[in-house]
Amino acid sequence: MPPKKNSKSDTAIVRSMTEMIKDYEHRVERYETTVCNSIRKCFKKALEEDRPVTRFLVDPQDRRIVEYWDDDRLIEALKEDTDEGVTIKKKKVRSKPVKEDKPLVKLLPLIESIRARRYTLIQELFVWDCHVENDDMVALSGLLIKGCYAITRLELIDCFLDAKSIGTLVANTAVSKSLRELCLDFNEIGESGCRVMCNGLAKSRFLVHLSLCFCGLTKQCGLWLGNLVAETAIRELILDGNYLEAEGTIALLSRLSDAADKEGFERAEEIRKKQLAVEEAKKRKSLPSDKWKSCALQYLMETIGSSGRTLRQLCS
Repeated sequence: MPPKKNSKSDTAIVRSMTEMIKDYEHRVERYETTVCNSIRKCFKKALEEDRPVTRFLVDPQDRRIVEYWDDDRLIEALKEDTDEGVTIKKKKVRSKPVKEDKPLVKLLPLIESIRARRYTLIQELFVWDCHVENDDMVALSGLLIKGCYAITRLELIDCFLDAKSIGTLVANTAVSKSLRELCLDFNEIGESGCRVMCNGLAKSRFLVHLSLCFCGLTKQCGLWLGNLVAETAIRELILDGNYLEAEGTIALLSRLSDAADKEGFERAEEIRKKQLAVEEAKKRKSLPSDKWKSCALQYLMETIGSSGRTLRQLCS
């Protein structure tokens, strides 16, 4: 039989993850919410593969499926109900007991468990189709501002975010030194949310990727986003499904072109200053040798002149 693994580090990791999932389930019961199955699957798979969980996926899938009918189908359904010439035999069907709806999944118990268990191995946090309330966002912002949790990517997709929650998030996102990518797709933040976000991220120095697809952005947001990209380290901006129109797009691109021209001029000036500094350094290095040569020649001439005078005095 192969020898059993008895590594202290693996044992510590397994113990940490086991305590983490137990603490999460306990907090879920205390908050009277539902355990997210995707989180449970992440930990179960990691324990089977004997590796730490670095990517957390919160995907409750607890929303009811809504079926949308077109006009033709709706008309047919109404005709079938009002058709008097057709008799439909109705069968007696036993009424099934209606299942009670489970409470929705919340993000707060997971964030509190991560902080309570000091689970610093988290690197990515994906939250999809989950209603993120104000207390959830405050807890998440507190997690981002802590330097020990090196979260590099954060996704909040279709989480019903508004201007207030966006302001709470970006206030601490701008301070985070580890966060590189932020995705806020399918959140109807509109003009007010975009303005709050741009003001909050104006001092960000480490965020390089920002995705705002289908966020209800209008043409007024083009100028704000252009200023944000021009003044920060953001290099990738994704804006699919918004209503920037021609005016907003022109404002965004013109701001980026002005920033590019300014940056090009500053780089050219910096290169020119470096070249001037190199030339001045070369001149300073060449000056001592010329002075040394002139001083040496003058000393020789004075020596020869004095020796000639002494010889003439002796001969006379």
